[in-house]
Amino acid sequence: MHRTKKIVLAFLLSATAIGANAQTAGAYQERGLSRAEVVADLQRWKEAGLDKFWRGENTPDMHSAEYRAAYARYLELSRHAAGTTAAPTR
Repeated sequence: MHRTKKIVLAFLLSATAIGANAQTAGAYQERGLSRAEVVADLQRWKEAGLDKFWRGENTPDMHSAEYRAAYARYLELSRHAAGTTAAPTR
């Protein structure tokens, strides 16, 4: 009986994980982003240096001058990729 409970629990956990993964993929599809666009955005994120701030489990200090400069660079790269120089709206 104990083994059956473990099997059922494992099944339920894996079904939940699959559903969460499908929701994440669905969010990108709802915004109309292709895989290539997501990969290009990730490349801009890395080029701006933001990936260095998000290593490990801790949230970086998003108010630090270094982070804000990297984020500004990311926005600049994103605007350039979109073909516009207008400031983004929040």
